[in-house]
Order: sequence, then structure tokens, then C-alpha cells
Amino acid sequence: MTDPVPRSAKSVKNRYDTINQSESHKVFANIAKVQSHFLVPSDRLDKVTRRVIAPYAQIERKGLKEEELKGTYLDMNRFTVFLEDTVDLDSLLYETANVLKTVTNSSGVFIYKVDKNNNEIVLMTQNIKNQERHEVNVPIEEGKIAAAHVAFTKEFLLIEDVPRDNRFSEGLKWIDAKVVLCMPIIKPDGDCYAVLELYRTNVEPYDNVTCWAGAAVHQAQARVTLQRTAHLNNELRALLQNYFCDLASIDTMLTDMLAVVKSFIGAMRSSFYIIDKEHVGDNLQADMWDDGWSSEKSTMPKRKIKVNLSQEPTPAGLVAKTGESLNIRDAYKDPRFSKEIDPTTGTVVRSCLVSPIMDKKGVIGVVQLTNKINAQPFDSEDEAIFQVFINYCSLIIHFYNMQLRKIYHFKRVTVNEVKRGVEFRHSMRLFLTSFDYHISEGSNEDMPGLVCYMYIETFADKHFERQSLANFVLTVLQCYRQNPYHNAEHAFCFTHTLFLVLMNNPDRERIMHEMKYNILCTDLAIYFQGILMTTSDLSGCCKPFGVSKAIAESVYEEFYNQGDKEREMGYTPLSMMDRRRSINQPAEQIQFLSVVVLPCLLLLQNVFPNTLPLIDNCRKTQEAWHEEINIRGQKLWRQEESVTKASKSH
Repeated sequence: MTDPVPRSAKSVKNRYDTINQSESHKVFANIAKVQSHFLVPSDRLDKVTRRVIAPYAQIERKGLKEEELKGTYLDMNRFTVFLEDTVDLDSLLYETANVLKTVTNSSGVFIYKVDKNNNEIVLMTQNIKNQERHEVNVPIEEGKIAAAHVAFTKEFLLIEDVPRDNRFSEGLKWIDAKVVLCMPIIKPDGDCYAVLELYRTNVEPYDNVTCWAGAAVHQAQARVTLQRTAHLNNELRALLQNYFCDLASIDTMLTDMLAVVKSFIGAMRSSFYIIDKEHVGDNLQADMWDDGWSSEKSTMPKRKIKVNLSQEPTPAGLVAKTGESLNIRDAYKDPRFSKEIDPTTGTVVRSCLVSPIMDKKGVIGVVQLTNKINAQPFDSEDEAIFQVFINYCSLIIHFYNMQLRKIYHFKRVTVNEVKRGVEFRHSMRLFLTSFDYHISEGSNEDMPGLVCYMYIETFADKHFERQSLANFVLTVLQCYRQNPYHNAEHAFCFTHTLFLVLMNNPDRERIMHEMKYNILCTDLAIYFQGILMTTSDLSGCCKPFGVSKAIAESVYEEFYNQGDKEREMGYTPLSMMDRRRSINQPAEQIQFLSVVVLPCLLLLQNVFPNTLPLIDNCRKTQEAWHEEINIRGQKLWRQEESVTKASKSH
């Protein structure tokens, strides 16, 4: 049966339902005004809304079918080929056991791996997908079972008549054998790695052909570990060389290194933490890099995010506090961690390998590998390879901190700059109290003084010294990048709008308590949670049209630069980021004002009535963009062309 209500009508109705019912008659009138400015009919509203908000949403772009683009220095195919060609130790154990079975004319062979943590031996099985479900564990103890006895004593055992041997009441436990030869595989440090159990169903005794089994397995283990460690060293050195030569950023560097160690050890997820020295103790914070987005063509690094390691008990937080490595076999059974999901990464943790990165002052970083493939725990060989990786990580963090200190000292302002840069002309105070004010390029030298004035008026010198404030403001302005839109002028416009909204409302003291949370709300993904911050961020659209148009052009220049980069990488840029579609700028601006800016301003006005001038300016800007479309293609009178030119005879 067909639904009589159109989809677009349902969408508009849902928007109405989100408004407070007590003031619904006011809000409905405002929304009706907004809808009158839509460039497209209401039946296409949802599609337009998605297209307008698309540049601010996290989406996966479709790539063009062009030839494959190689990475600059990281080729994951090398790791794949190496890991496929390298035989692991378990495969060597099976191969060695089968050779011994053939040489000794045995009826069969069992292989047990020693689990020191649980003090038991585990029967190894082949060709089983879910080995954890079919795992057979036997406690290590004297008597009862021959293999467990050998793992306990670490000495070989030859039983010539199993049924008549009273020492082992359960015999082989799995099969009715006549003769058994059990051999421990001892590593150089004296630990028993595994037990091989050969058996015959006839009464023919064993000779001493199998004495070389333990040495052969140890040599194979040493060869595999040495080969993998050498290859890991080569790959990490290549990555470090490119990083130290400024051929790769810290984000790309850490993403690639995590991909390398994750492939070598066989982990499903990896994370890298750099401890923030300014937030330690009960408020331990760190910059976290997680797995990047990978495809067949390239790997996109995942940028760092700030996480709090002291809020929830996590493996990374525990290692950061204690400075000791962790090899957690089963996080569900560990009482130190109460939650199944790691709140910092959002991953279900089963097993994890975590190690600190140390310097002479303490812990400076943490690396975590989570959930080994095939649901197996991390073993001692993984720990050895992981420790090689940690040594390289210490170099990266040390170099990263040095780069930050170098930037700080290079951009640090002098005393003369502080005295000269914070001068404030009181004649500008009258202009600063209007929403129409926008700092021009010719008055950038007044920006430090204006910013300091707004801070002092807002906070009344309660939380900082003026000397420190001046140093902070000048350093921030000096370090700002010269982007077309996201530059110091945009930061000043944002601060100025927020200053006027707060200072012209009696409840600003209560609002100040929410600033710590709202400072993170400039992302449109949490649009309605940070409505005040979002309005301040979009206040450039509420300036006079000449200023608003210049700001929009700078925004598009940033979009087009990103679109050009994406086209070079083989991706199809969005419409707003495609330089070839620049003719659509007026229409896109009208849609953006209708779908994003005006609804935001109307909601904010219900809380802050003093923001009405922003709505009026936004409507005027919207009408001016309509005029830009209407006059397109018409002949315009130009004053310079109408002036009579002097004749050549004169």
C-alpha cells in the first residue's frame, strides 16, 4: 500500500517535531520564512540538504578508474610477499614432527605447546578454522599423562610398554598405543617450548634417531625470528629515513609504522599514544594515532585525536601510569579492566600487547596492539619483535618533541613585539560593539590589541596575567597559517561574534561554565549540540555582502585547493570542491544559507534575542546572492567605458 504522505513532507514534519512545543508558533513562523528562500522546491529538500552538508560530513569518495598510483615510499606488497614466504614456527613444528614420524616408522605423532601462564600444555591441531573452540588443555604435572610429565621434568621419556607402565594411569589419553617416545623442545634459556609425542601401535622399540629434534626446532625458531627481525629493521629504517628528511609528516609516518608492525605480528588493530606532559597524574591525556583508512591504491593516515587515559581503566592508561609492559591474554577475565570495549578506540579487546616508550624522565608514549588474528594470544616471539619496534618509536617521539620545541622557539615573540603589538585605540571601541564590524587587511596590526581587549572585558583579569595574555595572543597570531579562509582573520571574526553574544546577555556567567565543553563544538557533525559556537563560526555569512562575498571566495579557494589535490590522487571531488563548477557558487551559497545558517540563527534567537541583527544581515546576503544569479548574462553599465576618449588629432 502506498504511503499518502510524500517523503519530503515527512522530512519537514520531522524538523518541526524537534522544536520546543511551547514556542512552536514562533519557530514555525521563522522556519516558514526560511523556506521561502529555498532555491529548490520542497520535494527536493532532502537531496539538497545532503549535498550542501556533504563537504562537512565524513564520507568515502569514489575513485576514478585510472592506473594505480604507487605510494611515495611505503609498498605494502613487499610485506605481504615476505609474510607469505616466511614459514612460521608452528608450521615448522608440524613439518619436523611429520619427518620424524616417517623416519622412525611411527604410527602417529602429537604436538603439545607449553602455556607457561596457565601451567598447561595445549594440543596443536591442523586444518581447523576455530582452534579456540576445539582447544584441548592438559595441566602440567607428574604422572597421569606422559606429555604433561615430560613438560614438567623437561627430560625425554621412552615407554616400551604403555599398558603395563604404572606411572601413567591415563596412558596417551587419546589413543591405545604400545610404544611411546616423548621429547621436550628446550630453548636456550631453559624453558620448554613444546613436546613431541611419537607413538607406535606395535611393539617395535625406538632407537636414538630422534635426538636431533629439539636442536632442529630451536634452530628453526632462531632462523625465523632472526629473519623477521632483520626484515622489520630494514623497513623501519627506510620509514625513519624519509621522516627525518621531511619527506613524510608525523601522521603519515606513524600510520605506516603501525601498518608494518601490525602485519609482522598479525594484530587486527594498533594504536600509538604520545603523552601530553602538561596533563599528567589524575588527568592523564595523550595524542592518539589509530589505524588509517586503507584501500588497494593508497593509505590515508588518520590524524591524531586527544584522549583522556585516566577516565576509564584501559590497558594503555595502566601502562602509561606504571611504565610496565602488558601482555593480556584474555581481557574479559582480567579484573583490572571492567569494560569489554576500549573507550579510547571503540574496539572490543580480547588480547592485547602494550608497551611503554621511555626516556630518562619517565613514560613519553604507549603503543598497543589489539586482538591477534585467529583469536590467539601474543607470545614471547611477538614480544621480542614488538620491542624492536618500540626502540624505533622512541626516536620518533624524541624527534617529534624537538620539532615542536623548535617551532615554539622560532615563533616566540620578543618583549618589544609585546609592547608594540597590544596597543589598543579606544576610538575603535565603538565599531567593535557592532555585528557588522569586520577587520580589514589594512588594520591587521590592531588585531592583537582588539583580541586582548575582548579577553579582558570578558574575563575581567580573573584567570590570567596581562603579560601572559599578550604573549599568548601574539604567538597564536604569528603561528597562524596563511590559508585563504581558515586564517587569523577568520579566528578574529569567530572570537568577535562570540564576544558580542556573551557580553550583551545577563546570563553570561552561567554560559562561561559551559565553555570548556563547547570549545569542541565547531564541527557541524554535532551541529545542534554546539549551536552558539556554530553560529560564531558561521558569522562571516552575516556580515555586509561585500565582506561576506570575500569570505565566501576564500572558503571556495580552500575547497578548490583540496579538490585539485583529490583529482591528482584519482578521486572525484565534490561539487563544492570542483574548480570546474565555480559557476555554481551563488546557488550553492543560497542553499547553504537556507539549509544550515538560517535555521541555526533562528534557533539561537530563541535563546539570545540580541542576535536578531545576524538574521537580518543573513537575509540581506541571501537576497544579494539571488541578484547575482538574476543579473548573470545581462549587460552592465561601466563608468570607465562611458567616458569620452580624446581623439588622436589632439
